[in-house]
Amino acid sequence: MNTSKALFWDFGGKIINQVITFSLSIILARLLMPSDFALIGIVMAIVSISNVFVDVGLGNALIQAKKVEEIHLSTIFWINFIISLALCCILYFFSGKISDYYEYLELENLIKVLSFTFLILGTSGIYRNILRRNIEFNILAKINVVSSILSSVIAIYFAYNDYGVWALVVQTYVYNVCGLIILVFRTKWFPKLIFSLKDIESLWDFGKKVFLVGLIDSIYQKLDIFVIGKIYPASTLGFYSRGKSLNQLIGNFSSNSLSSVLFSVLSKSQDNIKESKATVLRFFKLTSYISFFIGGLLYLISNDLIIFMFTDKWSETVPLFKIMVLTTFYLPLNAIMTSAIKGLGKSKLLLKLEILNKSLVIPVYVVGYNFGLSFFLYGFTIHQVFVVLLTVFFLDKLKIGDFKYQMLIVLKHLVISLSSVFGVLIIQRNFEFSNVVNIIILGILFTILYIAASILLKEDEIKNLSNRIIKMVFK
Repeated sequence: MNTSKALFWDFGGKIINQVITFSLSIILARLLMPSDFALIGIVMAIVSISNVFVDVGLGNALIQAKKVEEIHLSTIFWINFIISLALCCILYFFSGKISDYYEYLELENLIKVLSFTFLILGTSGIYRNILRRNIEFNILAKINVVSSILSSVIAIYFAYNDYGVWALVVQTYVYNVCGLIILVFRTKWFPKLIFSLKDIESLWDFGKKVFLVGLIDSIYQKLDIFVIGKIYPASTLGFYSRGKSLNQLIGNFSSNSLSSVLFSVLSKSQDNIKESKATVLRFFKLTSYISFFIGGLLYLISNDLIIFMFTDKWSETVPLFKIMVLTTFYLPLNAIMTSAIKGLGKSKLLLKLEILNKSLVIPVYVVGYNFGLSFFLYGFTIHQVFVVLLTVFFLDKLKIGDFKYQMLIVLKHLVISLSSVFGVLIIQRNFEFSNVVNIIILGILFTILYIAASILLKEDEIKNLSNRIIKMVFK
């Protein structure tokens, strides 16, 4: 499968999957309380960080390797399974201690039940990486969509029948079990009773650095949940988690697809620096243009969107979400650049970069602890801008980026987005409608002004984007 088709399938599948997830979050937010999302947020943060240990970087090494044999696949499968079993036991037996630390009695049973998801994740990981290595993103997209639909329907049923936070637990299990079953039947691969650490030494040399990068990033992404969950009431964590998940839902909508495809493509062409650079810059420009459009639009419609979707009980999420969307560009752009470095096999450099970038967040937590949640979010915004600048600088040094060119791209798209936002705010003074009508009118106005500003500043990405979509659909 070529790059365009892989991107089309993965991006299209992610869009459908995100729409399903988005719709589910609206329904569940109306049926459940903010404190329910706080509890599940803490548990899933723990599971997310622990899950990095299941793969220990070998999955990415498998995709990046030039040659893979049966002994590699089976050995990685058994390593993943053994680690997931150990993590399941550890989390199960420490559930009481974690519950006592946060002073939420309900946490203990939630953690015990969800600890068994490690066994499913540890088993399914190898199957997903086989498909990613073969750039079969069409199959992955279909599996994710089917799993999302089935798990969402069941979660809604449980939430509607007053099962509370357990509806989210059931949804997690159904999604993962359904995905595993389809993966096994679709790949038609089964592990053999063979095991050799010697044969995966070369994979581990790359994988251990990717593992540390993933661990650092996972802690970075989830640390705020742990800190806020300890300092603030459950309801405040619930409001924060809802805003963060909505922002990440939008950010991941583009970053996951683009970075997954880019990593697989660059892993295949890692010896051709000129071709790799052209690919990275093309992805970077497309991602930047889309991200600044999404960020500007969300800023304008955030109040109406949240109240309409989640009702007035989630109104405290609005000011937090407005700050979060200021860096909607961060997740997609950072994912693109780190995938580029990883795809070229530069895992050691990526680890150094990750340590440097994430160490800069420490002052943000100090500020947040002393001055409150809003200052914490503004601090995060500044930090993420610095991370993007540093990562672009490293790409330039690797000869697969161009610092001046990429900064001009970002500044150009920022100007287009800001001018469009200010234009809409000026026009908006003359009308005030219901939430739905406001969302539609503001969305249309922003889109028109964004396109107009793009044409005025001679931004050709809108034309390129249209041509790509047409070619991918009709080719």
